[in-house]
Amino acid sequence: MLLTKAWELRSRYSYVDVLGEKEEAEQMLRDYFDNLNKRDFMLAYEKWDNNWKHRHSYDNFEAGYADVQNYLDYYVTSTLSSDNGVTLEGSITAEEGYPEQIYFYQFTYETKEIDGTWKIVSGKLKKLY
Repeated sequence: MLLTKAWELRSRYSYVDVLGEKEEAEQMLRDYFDNLNKRDFMLAYEKWDNNWKHRHSYDNFEAGYADVQNYLDYYVTSTLSSDNGVTLEGSITAEEGYPEQIYFYQFTYETKEIDGTWKIVSGKLKKLY
């Protein structure tokens, strides 16, 4: 009954995060960046949904992070999207290369709960400097 009421409320007022979707999606993204920092690329790769993984091999995903030494910090905001997902937007600072240099990125990730687990369904990462 409570879940039905929460869904009705959310359907009527899409800005209401009744069930904590934004917080769950944000936690999944924190875990994603933590996995990348630990160089546990397989766990990070598993944060993406299957449709994305069919188009992007694990080997290419891992190679894309070969020069990243550490994610220093990030900022994220979240909004509920019209398709019952959560849009995560923000910025991240990373140390890359040898010798290490600091770069600043802007990101947007679209996320959705799939079979009880939050997944990234699409994303854009743009290097600003």
